[in-house]
Amino acid sequence: MPAVREAARDELKGFDVATMLEMFENVSPEVCLRAGRLIRKIDPDCFDKLRQELESPIRSRKIRAARAAQLLGMQNEIQSSLLPFLDDKDPLIRRTGISALASVRSSETIQALAALLEDEHPRVREEAAHALSNLQTVQ
Repeated sequence: MPAVREAARDELKGFDVATMLEMFENVSPEVCLRAGRLIRKIDPDCFDKLRQELESPIRSRKIRAARAAQLLGMQNEIQSSLLPFLDDKDPLIRRTGISALASVRSSETIQALAALLEDEHPRVREEAAHALSNLQTVQ
């Protein structure tokens, strides 16, 4: 019911993406996934808020947002904001992007990961190969 949904959102409005960005590293992956499902219900703008963090010019904020997206189980919904990570000049950002997209089975992700098999950094190549292998195994 819309009235009940609004009342619940009003009561839980402090529980949002920003809150989880501050605490996701201190809770178990299972709790993060459950929190991600709950945030989707509470905050209709959660994906936009997460995208803003992913587009931050500050490296640490970008990385934290990508890791949170993965643990919150939101990587499929924000794939378009994670794909640019794979083209970043910073190898750590590329590796973070690989990790966040490693479970996203789409042609765009697979093509972008395959391109990283030729990356200049060995760890980026290794992680891309591992992610592609996992995507092919799970299908």
